[in-house]
Amino acid sequence: EDVATVAADGTVTFVAPGYAEILCTATNLYDQTGVVQAQCPLHIEGETEFTISEKSTLTVCQGESATVVITAEPAASFIVVSADNETIYTADNEDYVTLTPTMTTAGDYTYYIVEDGTQKKSFTITVNEKPTVTITALQSVVCVGDTVQLEAHMNLSDGSFFWGGADNFDDATSGNPKFVATYDGHYPIFCQVTGAGNCVGTAELSLQVYPTPTVTITGPAEAYVGDEGEYTATLSTANTNIPATTSFTYAWGGGVESYDTETIAKGSFSESDIEEGAEVFCIVSTTDGTCADTAKYPVTVKAVPATFWATDTVFCYDATGFVTIESSEAINTAAFGVQTADGTSVNFEPVVSPDNNQNN
Repeated sequence: EDVATVAADGTVTFVAPGYAEILCTATNLYDQTGVVQAQCPLHIEGETEFTISEKSTLTVCQGESATVVITAEPAASFIVVSADNETIYTADNEDYVTLTPTMTTAGDYTYYIVEDGTQKKSFTITVNEKPTVTITALQSVVCVGDTVQLEAHMNLSDGSFFWGGADNFDDATSGNPKFVATYDGHYPIFCQVTGAGNCVGTAELSLQVYPTPTVTITGPAEAYVGDEGEYTATLSTANTNIPATTSFTYAWGGGVESYDTETIAKGSFSESDIEEGAEVFCIVSTTDGTCADTAKYPVTVKAVPATFWATDTVFCYDATGFVTIESSEAINTAAFGVQTADGTSVNFEPVVSPDNNQNN
């Protein structure tokens, strides 16, 4: 009765697909004898019902495989075709089919189940674009203590960021975070981008952080007001492994400025430096402003000794004469010079008194 019903006159009504066996019994109504039975097996074919199972995965990321589970009740022969009529599967009297197409391009793709040339059911696979991301550090050489600026570039117009590999990002969810390098060594920086459908793309950056180099200054520790002392900055990158091709810049201060080469500086000190002294300093860093170190060099500044002619002098042309010059304090005759008012140097050979460097 689940498949067919039979009326008293022998009319059979088929109510569902399946198998039925029709039984007819003839009985002698007088004495209930002479019972005769006849059987007629029937196979009732009906409309096939196709179902896309909940076990299916119809939304995937680019490059992944979808899962399509098709059930047919009863078992049937059918084909699965794409929107452009390309057959992707042929079923031969099957009631359970699992398809796993690999989806390489983002978009929506509709497929049809066709039985005996008739479309019976359709389903759509949605393929979300997989993010691709690249990351860079804006500084080419980084040392301990530097602030590292990172940038991420992705192929999506919208997506969320997550950064890792350092423990002090200013904003680990932005596209261009910063962090401070607190130790030297290898930093395994990575950036994860999540797009539509929770599709994820990841990029990695191996960032090497070097120890900070050191700079020292050499030069005269004492100077007179107006002196142009020469000071030299020496940068040491020993044991830092900083690439030898790294370029450094030198910024001088404290009354001096670079000349000839960046590593050598000269300058004059003012009277205001006499009381407190001066401090020559040099900041050395890469052209990106990283790996910076500052050297400071104190200088004692003195007033220029007061000098005057001790006697009036008259000289004859091409003659040798003597001039006595007195100073308000001891001076180093080796560094003493004489010149005319117009700046012309005079051949000068000092003859020091017995009280060498004692005010005369």
